[in-house]
Amino acid sequence: MINSVKPRSSRRRMEGVIATGAGLVLAGCVGAAGLTQPDLHAEMTDSDVSMTVATLQSTLEASAPGQSASWSNPDTGMSGTITAGRAQVTSEGFVCRRFTEQLDHEGRTALLEGRACRDDDGVWRLAPDAV
Repeated sequence: MINSVKPRSSRRRMEGVIATGAGLVLAGCVGAAGLTQPDLHAEMTDSDVSMTVATLQSTLEASAPGQSASWSNPDTGMSGTITAGRAQVTSEGFVCRRFTEQLDHEGRTALLEGRACRDDDGVWRLAPDAV
């Protein structure tokens, strides 16, 4: 698993966020309304997770709302697309964005939605209200 958290005592952090890179992608996304979702996250390898986290980080940081970025792992057959939503600033000053994630593996597709906020260290972390 990827751990994107660095120990720091003087930096401001979001409260209640999921700390690991894999947790950012795996723990807080919820299925799109009305769809039965295969649990493709459970099938992801460490390399799939790394590719997903890298794509999520770069998409949320630099993409306009509605823009998508994709990844594909030829070793596992897993692929995904992250689509950025619009940015909002919280009352605490954190920049947050909604996103959608589509995972594809062996002819199955999972559509998921989430919300992440950028911490003071520049890492996007799943927001506690992602549901």
